[in-house]
Amino acid sequence: MTKLIVTDMDGTFLNDHHSFDTKMFEVILELCQKKNVQFAVASGSQYMRLVKQFEKYQTHINFICQNGASVYIGNRLLYSEKLTHEECSYTENPDRFISRA
Repeated sequence: MTKLIVTDMDGTFLNDHHSFDTKMFEVILELCQKKNVQFAVASGSQYMRLVKQFEKYQTHINFICQNGASVYIGNRLLYSEKLTHEECSYTENPDRFISRA
């Protein structure tokens, strides 16, 4: 039994104009709700960008943001992973990171 449907945003769910068919989405969302199936959008984008695109549906869908670094159930933060100071310093000197691997 399906419990969750997840779709990537860019190049999958969104069309070439970076929008989606709202009427079709509402039909899909209604079917999901009737069958007690969660719907989530996944993106490398931040939560606020995704909310702007789905403002009308914000409390009815889930968001997997920043390539999985944060997850929202509607407008409630469920999970957030942050880089440590040491991990951030690897971006300044990637050779140090590669040599430690």
